[in-house]
Amino acid sequence: MIKLIQKNIILLLLIELISCSKVFSIEPRLIINTKIISKDTIPKEIFGGFIELVEHFVNGPRGHWAQEITNRGFDIPDSIWSGTAKGWKKRWFTYDYDWTTYDTLMYNRNGKYSQKIIKESDLGEIGISQQVFLNDSVGHNFYIYYFSNIGNDSLRLSIYDSLKKSIVYSIALGVPDSSWKKGECYIPAFKNSHKVDVIISFKNKGFVNLDEISLMPENNFKGIRKEFFDFYNLWKPGLLRYPGGCFADSPENRLLNAIGPIDQRKSPNLYCNIEQRMDFGINEFFALCQAVGAEPHITVNYENGSPILAAEYVEYCNGNKDTFWGKKRMENGIAKPLSIKYWEVGNEQWKNDIAYAKRYLEYYFSMKNIDSTIKIIIDGNHWIREKNTDSLFSIVGNNCDIYGYHPAFIGYVQEQVTNDTNFLSVISASYLYEKVFLEYFMEEFISKGLYKIKQGYSEWWTTYSTLKDWMLDSAWKNSTLESGLICASSLNSMMKYPESFVIGARTMGLGMIRCSIDNLTGKRYFYATPSFYAEYLLRNHHGKHFINLKVECDTYTLPNIKGFWTLKNTPYIDATVTASEDTLFINLLNRYPNDSKDVEIVIDRDLMGADAIVYELYSDSFLDANTPETPNKVTPKQKSWTVTNSYTVPAHSFTILAIPCKGIINVDDSTNDDKMDFHLYPNPAGDLLSIDADFKLGNVKIYNLLGSLVLSDFVEDNKVKINLSFLASGLYIAEINNIRKLLVKK
Repeated sequence: MIKLIQKNIILLLLIELISCSKVFSIEPRLIINTKIISKDTIPKEIFGGFIELVEHFVNGPRGHWAQEITNRGFDIPDSIWSGTAKGWKKRWFTYDYDWTTYDTLMYNRNGKYSQKIIKESDLGEIGISQQVFLNDSVGHNFYIYYFSNIGNDSLRLSIYDSLKKSIVYSIALGVPDSSWKKGECYIPAFKNSHKVDVIISFKNKGFVNLDEISLMPENNFKGIRKEFFDFYNLWKPGLLRYPGGCFADSPENRLLNAIGPIDQRKSPNLYCNIEQRMDFGINEFFALCQAVGAEPHITVNYENGSPILAAEYVEYCNGNKDTFWGKKRMENGIAKPLSIKYWEVGNEQWKNDIAYAKRYLEYYFSMKNIDSTIKIIIDGNHWIREKNTDSLFSIVGNNCDIYGYHPAFIGYVQEQVTNDTNFLSVISASYLYEKVFLEYFMEEFISKGLYKIKQGYSEWWTTYSTLKDWMLDSAWKNSTLESGLICASSLNSMMKYPESFVIGARTMGLGMIRCSIDNLTGKRYFYATPSFYAEYLLRNHHGKHFINLKVECDTYTLPNIKGFWTLKNTPYIDATVTASEDTLFINLLNRYPNDSKDVEIVIDRDLMGADAIVYELYSDSFLDANTPETPNKVTPKQKSWTVTNSYTVPAHSFTILAIPCKGIINVDDSTNDDKMDFHLYPNPAGDLLSIDADFKLGNVKIYNLLGSLVLSDFVEDNKVKINLSFLASGLYIAEINNIRKLLVKK
């Protein structure tokens, strides 16, 4: 994560602020020249996300990893060393507990402790418990490893509902013996039971050792919580970065900690005094990327790693069966190389440019020696611009593929201002980045002769809170339309530079997908924010090719107020135009806080009268937010539009106009990568739709235009007939997700 100290001061040295205002005088107009089309295509990787093992976002009851038990290996003692592991409590008795530190008494050979419970008489029942949160409409799968000398007594699992003050479920797990044994069971759903205690208990005199416990909702997708996976699958991020962030450079980020059997991984794996156990490891991360069609992006450990360890990481992921680490990957269940393309050396290594550049080269050559096709990202300190690039590239030269930097869009100021003024400030940030950074670095690399080097945001986000609490994502403004418009405008800016800008990883633990827990009932609410929906809209509704565009409109300049980030003459209307073979997409951002605007559209093709689709991110107030009470307050709206020479955009809004253009605009979507294809017929279809391909189809899904999944199937053949008689007449999207290829057709 970005260190915010002194950044405002540094940035203000880079930009010119003047105190004046401008009278509205220019009616907004777009002049579109479809004869000028970008040579480079807009990469899907700019619509990406960043998964960081930090705080609650991956692990814990709010995280995307579906494990409900914390400290599941009993490897972290409580703060007063009372005999129970952290997060666990004694149940029903006052007898002594003990810890064992003997490796021979742990199931997890890479763990630190097992939980030992000693019962000194045959009277009563004793055990340990932990409070967890359950989905009351879904069953859960449970297991625990144990061994004991309690004879024919059975270890027992019980579920205690603290609100009902009763045990709602109890089951015998089996009779322990003198070797480690796995006790498993299925826990059915219990209506209105959300906050419960999981109790492990026994009656006979003796001891029980417990290790590696798990409680997972049965509807998880390969360990990912269904609520999160559904959002990932709707979004279909073009890229996912992992595992950090600050965590990437911690001693905990090791290849060996993230591979192998999940119950034999290192524990505890502490970062910032919080367990960030890597149950969500390399295999699990890649499975998620494969399922949603995202390119994986790995950050290797610079601060507590080495070039050799980084090369081993590449070999594990991309090496063939004849390599040492390629064999390890095969032993862990993945036969074919993962072909991971994007690799970043460290995270925010800004302390000493020269030292970093020299050591970076060691990483670069070690990693490229394993796989010369990978793209390696160098850490860039964009806050000091040429000072940083001069230091880095005087040493690195062209031995770099991507200059990755970390913009933070700050949504709070240090003086009292109106909501409208604050909105105009933060919504102008994308324009500032265009002029001060995106265009600058594109020209900088060319001037230095670094023609092959691209740029990208390897991490970017918006924050509305202080250094103390921003990592917890607790600021309500991160769930507002205002924050969503910042996200939309930033993506709009990235799309304008396809020749230079190639990756964008939005921090997903800040204002993207949220979980709230009702303190009384324990019921969890998972919901997406307007920022998430901005990512979803642009990822799924854009063309590959950038079309020439001129925007005429009024501009504004804010006064020099402490904490503001803005350039003079920021345009009120921002736009991009992209095209695919069959659709022209016009993106319109309206920065007017209170005024709708008629935008004139001047285009060199006759598209008038066409039946277009409009996608709109808008609400009555830019401070309207998605919350547990109103999770769908701000979501994309879709409507039809018959194309005319103007369109009225609402105040404080983001709009996409999707206009049919097949046979009108000369755009060729085919690339060297697009050799795989599938055929739909008849199209339009009646009750039956046939799909044929020259490869095994794999995952076949049908979506409506709102992005809702209406049909899903896995097909092991190269053809299939699908019954669509249950669907209403309309336009749908067919998606084929085959191995590493995501193919989509209307």
